[in-house]
Amino acid sequence: MRKELIEAQIVLGKDDVKRELKDSIRRNAWKRIFLVAGNSFFKLPIGRDFAEIEEEMGITVEKFSGFSVNPKLEEAIEGSRAFKAFSGDVIIAIGGGSAMDTGKCIKLFSAVPEEKLFQVPWQDNGVPFVAIPTTAGSGSESTPFAVLYRDGEKLSIEDESIYPLIRVEDARSLAFLPLYQKKVCLMDALSHAMEAIWCKNSVGDSMYYGKEAIETILDFYQAYFENRSDALQKIAYAANQAGKAIAITKTTGGHALSYKLGTLFGLPHGLATSLVNKELYPLMTRN
Repeated sequence: MRKELIEAQIVLGKDDVKRELKDSIRRNAWKRIFLVAGNSFFKLPIGRDFAEIEEEMGITVEKFSGFSVNPKLEEAIEGSRAFKAFSGDVIIAIGGGSAMDTGKCIKLFSAVPEEKLFQVPWQDNGVPFVAIPTTAGSGSESTPFAVLYRDGEKLSIEDESIYPLIRVEDARSLAFLPLYQKKVCLMDALSHAMEAIWCKNSVGDSMYYGKEAIETILDFYQAYFENRSDALQKIAYAANQAGKAIAITKTTGGHALSYKLGTLFGLPHGLATSLVNKELYPLMTRN
């Protein structure tokens, strides 16, 4: 992953999420927005903001929610069909890793004839991709990766064209997460940071991002579980730093082994990765 892509990402939401998102839509003249989001989206603050933006600006929004917690190949293909039929100006994914990965694959798949998927190189369809995370775990808002499942088997997808052009920081949604989901997502972020540090591809930047993520998680996780507003921002930052770290290094054995574990026993991804990395940690930190 090229460092300049990470540094070129536009970040919105530091002051006023709704205003900054509205300004970005206006500046880019986006009139037709393809929204990839789960069914609980409109219950969140960002969902209410988006509904108001739609009404105030008179834009057309097509919402796609047809994806699973562990998104399937056929779901992303169906999403790409819907996007091509809609002819959107931009793809905005709002949610956790499932929404992000589905949105990324919709962007990729819509540029390739369906019968040629995985047979020809990926192409950039030129449609901007915007990521708005509502969880703190996957870091997908700052990676060029996506994961789908085909017949129960993990399918890894990577291309620089799906690195989000814009990410919107909005930690408000974290306050609405159930405690269990907070924990398993945070374990995913912690696993990203750990694996980025001990990966053989680790460099100065990935070490820095990983170290920042781990230190922030250890300092603020308890306050995060208690929904303290300052901790919500800090944990969102940590998850993003961990995502940037693996954008450089990719993940290692902890993730590779966790996918099968999750599939066999129906475990959340973050829990599966943490179980594996707990066993790997003594081996990876030997002098």
